[in-house]
Amino acid sequence: MVPLVGRRGWAVIACDIRIFERPNEYQAYLRANVAVFLLPGESKIAERLELIQINLAAMCGEAGQLRAGVWQLTARALIPYRAPAAGRKRGDRSRT
Repeated sequence: MVPLVGRRGWAVIACDIRIFERPNEYQAYLRANVAVFLLPGESKIAERLELIQINLAAMCGEAGQLRAGVWQLTARALIPYRAPAAGRKRGDRSRT
């Protein structure tokens, strides 16, 4: 499914950040050239809609470049998401 999304130039809006904590899945989206926009998983529908409204122009700009990337939606801007390093435990924010 992910390669099809990339071939069609579609973007993905998701709230399950755990997908990107598994290096193979994160790399699959990047290899398929998919732009992914992450909403806070614990957010309510109204908050999600507001975040999309705030970031829609930036989302269209990133997705329109037809390049892979993962961004988190915030009330201020899109923030590039970096997948945790392989082997690092969830919740461990230390850098190696």
